[in-house]
Amino acid sequence: MKIAFISSEVYPYAKTGGLADVSYSITKALAKAGHDVCIFMPGYHSIDKNKFHVKLAIAPLIIEAGTEKNYAAILESSYIPGVKTYFINYERYFTRDGLYGECDTEYKDNAERFNFFAKAVIRSFKKINFMPDIIHCNDWHTGLIPLYLKTIYNNDTFFKKSALIMTVHNAGYQGIFSKDNLQPDAFYNSAFGRKETEHSEVINFLKEGVIHSDIITTVSKKYANEIQTQEFGYAMADIFKRIKKNLYAVPNAIDNDNWDPETDHYLTYNFSADDISQKMKCKLELQKKIGIAANESIPLLGTISRITFQKGMDILADTLELLFQDENFQFVISGSGDKRITRRYDYLKKMFPQSVGINWMYSEELEHLTLAGLDIFIMPSRYEPCGLTHMYSLKYGTVPIVRATGGLDDVIKEWNERKGTGNGFKFNNLNQEELYNILRKVIKKYKEKDKWKLIRKNGMNFNYSWNEAVKEYEKIYKLVLK
Repeated sequence: MKIAFISSEVYPYAKTGGLADVSYSITKALAKAGHDVCIFMPGYHSIDKNKFHVKLAIAPLIIEAGTEKNYAAILESSYIPGVKTYFINYERYFTRDGLYGECDTEYKDNAERFNFFAKAVIRSFKKINFMPDIIHCNDWHTGLIPLYLKTIYNNDTFFKKSALIMTVHNAGYQGIFSKDNLQPDAFYNSAFGRKETEHSEVINFLKEGVIHSDIITTVSKKYANEIQTQEFGYAMADIFKRIKKNLYAVPNAIDNDNWDPETDHYLTYNFSADDISQKMKCKLELQKKIGIAANESIPLLGTISRITFQKGMDILADTLELLFQDENFQFVISGSGDKRITRRYDYLKKMFPQSVGINWMYSEELEHLTLAGLDIFIMPSRYEPCGLTHMYSLKYGTVPIVRATGGLDDVIKEWNERKGTGNGFKFNNLNQEELYNILRKVIKKYKEKDKWKLIRKNGMNFNYSWNEAVKEYEKIYKLVLK
């Protein structure tokens, strides 16, 4: 099949979160399975053009906005094995330091930026003569592509055989803007004028993508049910209910090429489920690198996360302050996000300088070392469509504690003392009392070495790779092409 994969971020070119990792891994696995795959993404300023051998493919690429003509270009790279990546290069919108915003503030023209991106991607298909069987869109940033293809381009023979897939990675971000943002764009107005939907003062990019796609997927079975409720689907809950016959769940998976402690090139000391002796050296190296006391025996807890309300990082900070009064442990946090929350961890660092390690700068190397060096991984999300780091933690022998929501609940199996089964620990309600109790329980369990080794080994035997996930996507692609 000829597959066009559209994403606002793709590792290693540009990354703010799990979407980039997923976009990289799935396209690489699809190409490995024999499909003709190409990626379309914005040509951000931060992309290292020399490192990734980026070159000009097509220029000019003319995109109309009302009576105005905008001159863009298509750049390309073959850095991902078997996959051609095309970048929409337009300085006015994409030559900025951030992908979506800066200093915790979204760019005010994001509606215009990703409207432009949608039009440019569709125009690019013809420019590079790539006639896709599958156009696979991801999250709100790509939502106007299905809208335009099912309205303005509905009778265009070039796209006659193209099927549209929309994957919802996080329904908490829907791309809702005032219609005034796109009112000057005759192209958008033409598409909207042909729609048989209710008129509104706002435009919801994700909604447009969902209602104009042939099949919708999301990233865990539980999340597929959750988004049909107001709590998780928000303004789109009724829409997800309405299209549930065309809603499928394909869980995210582990990229074993990048995330395997036995072969991980970021690690000084490699280990496996059969020989985990070097994991302790990773722990000591992490303690040294992050600036806390080197200690083999003390339980080392931690997380790698966007520091946001969604991830439960506010509740975690308050709970840790209480826990430090009652238990002897260390804590490491790595990520970036809401300054109001990060300041709470800065305060903890001042209070417990030898016990709290902080990294607010993204580092792929440190992310791998953290997962290898931790004893316990914490993911207290208010909601979590799927997530990846809890799966990585299993693979790296780091026992997870998660809130039982979305993909976290699907993957983590509660430790059963009597049967010796399970790969981690779960709690149900995100509040200080419940989080405190589960953290304290797991710290005490860590001291029971024989049981801890079994929990850890159960986790390291977890194996769900992208090769398996791709088989599920292939079934969906074949179904939609029928």
